Amino acid sequence: MLFGGAAAPLGRALAPARHAATAHAVRPSVSSPAVRSSAAPLALPSSYPRTHHAQPAFAPPSAPAAPGTAAGCWGPPSPRGTAVFARAGLAAGGQGSAAGTGWRREEEDERIPVPEGAVPRRLKMVVAYDGSEFAGFQFQPGKVRTVQGELERCAKRLFVGCSRMVGSSRTDGGAHAYGQVVHFDVYGERDNLESDTLYYNSFLPPDVRVLELSYAEEGFDSHFSACGKTYIYKFAAGLPDPMQAKYRWWVYDRWCERSRGKPSKLSDIRLDVGAMCEAGQLLLGRHDFSAFMDAKRPAGLGSAKRKNPKLAERGIKPERTSAKNTRILSHLSITEGVSALSGGQEVTMEVTGNGFLYRMVRMLAAGLVEVGHGRITPQGLLKLLEKGDRSALPEAAPPTGLYLASVHYAGDAVFESRIQAVTDRIRLQAGSGSFGFGSRPAAGAAAAGDGASSSGALAAAGAEAEAEAVEVAAELRQTQGQKAAALMRAAAAARRAAAADAGGGGEGGAGEAGEEGLGLALVGTDGRVDYSKLKDRDDDQ
Repeated sequence: MLFGGAAAPLGRALAPARHAATAHAVRPSVSSPAVRSSAAPLALPSSYPRTHHAQPAFAPPSAPAAPGTAAGCWGPPSPRGTAVFARAGLAAGGQGSAAGTGWRREEEDERIPVPEGAVPRRLKMVVAYDGSEFAGFQFQPGKVRTVQGELERCAKRLFVGCSRMVGSSRTDGGAHAYGQVVHFDVYGERDNLESDTLYYNSFLPPDVRVLELSYAEEGFDSHFSACGKTYIYKFAAGLPDPMQAKYRWWVYDRWCERSRGKPSKLSDIRLDVGAMCEAGQLLLGRHDFSAFMDAKRPAGLGSAKRKNPKLAERGIKPERTSAKNTRILSHLSITEGVSALSGGQEVTMEVTGNGFLYRMVRMLAAGLVEVGHGRITPQGLLKLLEKGDRSALPEAAPPTGLYLASVHYAGDAVFESRIQAVTDRIRLQAGSGSFGFGSRPAAGAAAAGDGASSSGALAAAGAEAEAEAVEVAAELRQTQGQKAAALMRAAAAARRAAAADAGGGGEGGAGEAGEEGLGLALVGTDGRVDYSKLKDRDDDQ
């Protein structure tokens, strides 16, 4: 009864001793000769230099670090520039922790040191994750769990000089992903990326997985090199499946909220998939999607001081315009299924576009549910889109049903097929006399309607449709970086023109000359955009 009858001060005094005894029982002291003689070598993947595998698993705390290494790293840097794995145990200078065990927590590990003269290489990886327990993809300060934070925390245990990671899309908290694309820079050559992928996944928590890991081509940027994205949204409109509660949106609450009552039977909340498909087809093409942008925080209007400090100093704030809110949807499909457990209706929306505004996919899902429940007609939803009337639509759908399915880059076969489908649709609508798909609907519709029997009018409508199809295809194949650079150059030119009209042309021109980030020096002699000068990643999700 030594500890059971001890007073509180005595219990507090004995707690460190018990902790130290437990720690030594689990992890023996590295100063013990018996432990040093029987220690097994580290089991490292084949991508690490073989010359280091014969090193012992532990070293005496008094042993000095070898030249060119940090505490906890074995041996000198590899000739190929790949340092060995930074052991997670020894503190700086080989000194023990406060408990005297010689170990420290994983969160306090140092990054693997970068060998002198090493050249960075860019890696590209495809990531899948269950976003239910995350506050989103992008890293956030404080004790907030994010996907990027987990990826970086584990990557520093495997890669030399791992940089900050950049994702192609900043998914919301609670949203999921099948095909998030991430890039980051490391030093040295990797022997076996397939082995590294397996080893990396062994560090990651079970709700994050790296599906692919490869070297990226020169100049690749996961966000700015992307041409488009595909999202999936899943609805449940019958009896809810408890196994899928975090991965579907059960529309019962939305029905009660918008219909101002409770359904009397299960069929009341059933979605009209046919009407949703019709509305989805009307949303295809190039439109100003201001009506489907969350009004609480419009996309691209983050901290002006953080994104463009030179403009902030001059009092210039970014503004949302129709051009900035214009996107092209090349594919939108609605499919219906049945829950394997409850037998209830399940509906899936798949949408592909060259970019999406803040919460735009969730707003599209909410608008299509209004159509599915009969509160808005498909033509009425199109009119709200054309008017930019955000107030007539409900709040965005919850993130639980949202999935980032894939990110499309130049040459993507699926994306190219959807570009072909959307351009064929433009030509078909012109031939049927209902041209009104792109940015110039009025003239084509008038030509087809007033002179349907005239071959000259049809030829004019066909020529206009062909020009529109070529323009849409070219815009869909543009990368996010090319579009951002074009917008920045246009904004800089507009500011110079306004300064010249106000009589301050000389001062404005001098101010713009040094602002490479505004798009004035983004394109090199070979016509390629320098993505390193593009800092605004907030415009698209």
